[in-house]
Amino acid sequence: GYVHEGDTAPEKCPICKAPASKFIEQAGDMTWAAEHVVGVGKSFGEDLSWEYLCYVREHPLYWNAPTAILYGSRDNLTSYDTIVGFAENHNAKLTVIENGAHWFHTEEQMRFLDSWIKNAYIRE
Repeated sequence: GYVHEGDTAPEKCPICKAPASKFIEQAGDMTWAAEHVVGVGKSFGEDLSWEYLCYVREHPLYWNAPTAILYGSRDNLTSYDTIVGFAENHNAKLTVIENGAHWFHTEEQMRFLDSWIKNAYIRE
């Protein structure tokens, strides 16, 4: 990750373009003024590192395979706008399961998933 030395954080990270709000001031014996806030998404038990996000932004994905996406309307890890943007940018077929979370687990969701897998690549 990027560590900034100085009195104030930069307007944006020179590596991954994160805004100044993602930097936190260091106090005491620290020698730098600010560094990225490093973990997000703890609600599911694991940290998603800021370093990984920066890496992904620096190495964009080039996707050209036929793709179908099944998205849960109650997904708390990936926003609907992110999924729609990916689907539009990569000509993917998007299906939304109402009340589905990031992981499908109920009998109804598993039946829907089974049916969706059988029909996912049928294009209109």
